[in-house]
Amino acid sequence: MLLWEQLSNASTADCRADIFSLGVVIYEMLTGALPQGRFQLPSEIRKDLPKEMDKIIEKTLQPNPSNRYQTVKELADELVAIYQRTLQPKQELQAEPLQRAKLEEIKSQVETQKQVEKEENKIQAEVQRHVEEKIKELETLAKERKQEFEREKAETRVKEVYREEITKPAKSNGLIYGVLGAFLVLILIGGILFVNNSKNTKQLESDPNNKQANDIKEAVSEKAKAEMVAMEKAKDEKEALEKAKAEMVAMEKAKDEKKAAEKEKIQQEISQYLKEGEVFYNNGKYELCIEKMKEVLNRNGNNFEAKEYLKMSQNKLKEIEEEFKNPKVGRSR
Repeated sequence: MLLWEQLSNASTADCRADIFSLGVVIYEMLTGALPQGRFQLPSEIRKDLPKEMDKIIEKTLQPNPSNRYQTVKELADELVAIYQRTLQPKQELQAEPLQRAKLEEIKSQVETQKQVEKEENKIQAEVQRHVEEKIKELETLAKERKQEFEREKAETRVKEVYREEITKPAKSNGLIYGVLGAFLVLILIGGILFVNNSKNTKQLESDPNNKQANDIKEAVSEKAKAEMVAMEKAKDEKEALEKAKAEMVAMEKAKDEKKAAEKEKIQQEISQYLKEGEVFYNNGKYELCIEKMKEVLNRNGNNFEAKEYLKMSQNKLKEIEEEFKNPKVGRSR
């Protein structure tokens, strides 16, 4: 296809001739045909093209160089402006529902995780409260046991003092009778002394004070046994409390170890998926790469490397789709 300036005077041809040729190439890319004779406008052939493209093609393919774009920059600015006004918003609009759906999915996962953590904290607080109540109950019981033990100990001491006091007169009487008997030996015959000693012995055996002392002794022995039983019971309760505390510590430790193991497992899965996705991307298997990156983002929505591979793979698929929709055909000037 010869241009007007080439037919009139080829020596006067300049960059505007290249702009005409570029217009032919653009028309062919958009329609798949060459603009020969009274050619159809691009929007008449493809309904998805904006009307602004018709104006650019018409101006680019003007026979008179003065009516064309005078520089390539002018043509480039027009094409960029049309892309920003029409084509780019459509692409973003198509991608927006997918991004919004993905965002909602991530939000749902975050909310679920927060709910699980909330329930776990609630259960842990309930267990902690129960343990604290049990500890307070046992401490109160131990305190009461101690007070009771001190009270009984004081009572026992009072009884012992009382017993010592009531046995003193008996001892004093025995001494008096002994002195009296010795004196009577000097003045009375042995028979009288024997009678007095027998009488003294019977009096001691039938003395009600000695019987009361035996009763006190038996009562003190029973109290001592009861105190021993109470002390053993308090000791068992303390050991049970220590065991409960140890079990709580073990449960918390096992829970932390389980969380750490799960986190480590997720990190290993992420590393494996990233390696496999990289291999798929390098081999041109973009769909498989996208699946792997989605698996990574399901486990860690903030993984930068996965986001980049996902974006690059999607762009590659878009490029392939565009090449398939707009196959290149032979061009000529």
